[in-house]
Amino acid sequence: MNRYKELFLGCLAGLATAAVGIALVLFFMTDFHQHYNLKITKAEGILGKTITLGTLLNLATFFWFLNKKKDFWAYGVLIATCLLTLLTLFV
Repeated sequence: MNRYKELFLGCLAGLATAAVGIALVLFFMTDFHQHYNLKITKAEGILGKTITLGTLLNLATFFWFLNKKKDFWAYGVLIATCLLTLLTLFV
């Protein structure tokens, strides 16, 4: 498989895992019915914290790919985590 394709798929897996993590954080740690909108979450000042906590699931995804010997997929997850870190920095 092409390295760039594996990087891209790993990045997509990292973003999908982070999206699931963000949804879980919103559901279990906040009033989900009030925070389903990103504008409301940003207005209350918890958007960066939510993204940061949701991205913690990427740690498990990263090590899972490493154990399966899919190094470029794991590297893609790392790239997605860096992108989400930059997003959190600028939010």
